[in-house]
Amino acid sequence: MRFQIRQTKPADAPFLPAVERSAGEVFRAIPSLAWIADDDDQSVETHLAQITVGTSWVATDDADVPIGFLIGEVFDRELHIEEFDAGLIERHRVAVAH
Repeated sequence: MRFQIRQTKPADAPFLPAVERSAGEVFRAIPSLAWIADDDDQSVETHLAQITVGTSWVATDDADVPIGFLIGEVFDRELHIEEFDAGLIERHRVAVAH
């Protein structure tokens, strides 16, 4: 499976909370980090705001469906990573890890 990284489009926003939930599930296996799996996901509206600012990128599968995302924020002309998530779907986990 191949994937690509590109700027996030508004049409991607509805997929991103599910990617975040999926990525959070990996922490459930680590007792001290299990709370992350139950943490609130960013809303579609929050994702849309980041897309508008231009600091959101997605990794997409062969069908151009988001399987991961990175949200950044600019401070003093430098980009800082605010959040990075990659979904747990097995076929995606292997591809995104490469």
